[in-house]
Amino acid sequence: MLTAPPIAQEDVADASPDADQSARAELDRMICEAAYYIAAQRGFDPGHELDDWLAAEAQIHDQLAAQR
Repeated sequence: MLTAPPIAQEDVADASPDADQSARAELDRMICEAAYYIAAQRGFDPGHELDDWLAAEAQIHDQLAAQR
């Protein structure tokens, strides 16, 4: 099973609570969109929602890590 790497505490330590909440909301939006496209690729067959979400999480975290 795919799992996303943990977000390092120092990555969020300097952020204000509002900025942290906004960043988390943006991250969730990105993961949601990626999960949608993953589901679309397999024809939206039911029963794979968690797998789609976890794959999307890993994909987004990998993309963000590559940008650093």
